[in-house]
Amino acid sequence: MNALIGQLAETGDEQHALAVHLQQMMGRYDLMGVRAVVEELPIT
Repeated sequence: MNALIGQLAETGDEQHALAVHLQQMMGRYDLMGVRAVVEELPIT
């Protein structure tokens, strides 16, 4: 998961902000929060 968040951080400013938010949630072991955020992302 950390590797994927790291890759996300490198793709642009908005993605970097999202990656920082996800990393903070991971640091708190808030996996349900991470899941909720990811489920709200648009599928492209």
